[in-house]
Amino acid sequence: MSISDTEAVLAELNDLGLVPGEDVAVVDMAQGPLLECPGIAFQRLEESFPGRWVVNVDDVHSELERQSEALASTVDQTLNSVSGVPTGWIILDTQEAYGAVDSWDEYLCALRTDRGFVLNVLRHQWLGEVQQDWFDDDGQPVPEHRDADGDLKLPDEVDGCTVVGFMHGGFVGGLEPAGPDEVELGVLTEASVAEALRRLRWDPSIASAVVAACRRSC
Repeated sequence: MSISDTEAVLAELNDLGLVPGEDVAVVDMAQGPLLECPGIAFQRLEESFPGRWVVNVDDVHSELERQSEALASTVDQTLNSVSGVPTGWIILDTQEAYGAVDSWDEYLCALRTDRGFVLNVLRHQWLGEVQQDWFDDDGQPVPEHRDADGDLKLPDEVDGCTVVGFMHGGFVGGLEPAGPDEVELGVLTEASVAEALRRLRWDPSIASAVVAACRRSC
């Protein structure tokens, strides 16, 4: 690659949110491109000159856009449907977690701070099971515990905590940390986010989409 080709490629990668030296590494152009990044393809410009390689940026765009669009759809859906999200946090992804006898929803969330970003896994505060006599034999709320839409009527509070929903057989409050593993990121790169996701026991393959979503929404 010529200097101008290299600069053009690195500028394109920068626009895509990829950091040279972290997400992308140039090693030895005499042996081929040796640019390492998920979703990137390469094209040889001249067969007779092994140093003339360029990044096929169309493939980069399509892969990152596919991940980003999928995550953006999740963000839009969950932001519109999940109650009790703490101020400033956005939901990036969801998964169902399982215990010995129960299950619950977990939310991968991000918060912008004056030092960068924080990633954490949040879940609804459990406020207790709903009494079985609130439902009939078909599992529908009995009239005295039914709202105007026919759904279970939620109390305003349980033990002083605001009720935001009914799920998995009980009342739930707002989102709170699922554990002590909050991760602070001073620099938001695909590599740093992937490591954070591993620490949070979340799928690291969505790191590039998380970077894009944070930059777009936080």
